[in-house]
Amino acid sequence: MSIAIGGTVILSTGNKVVGAVCFTVGLFTACTFGIVTFILCGFEHCVANMYYFSMTDMWSLKALGYVLIMTLGNAAGGVIIPLLRKWKEKTT
Repeated sequence: MSIAIGGTVILSTGNKVVGAVCFTVGLFTACTFGIVTFILCGFEHCVANMYYFSMTDMWSLKALGYVLIMTLGNAAGGVIIPLLRKWKEKTT
């Protein structure tokens, strides 16, 4: 939502600098609703870890298995939580 607001502002302003600054505020807001908490809780993110494995040249069968499990977990969280919210809205 923050990115959409920032995008609307950048499209609404005639000044590219003002629009860019406002869009940056939207991006900062998005990076500070959930990502910081996700990291502090110790959850793993498959895309970030693929980057780390690649940059450190630490790919192995064990690492691949680890990334596959993480990907399933990330996907489950990305699907199950919205479904539960939708179900809750229907029941209330």
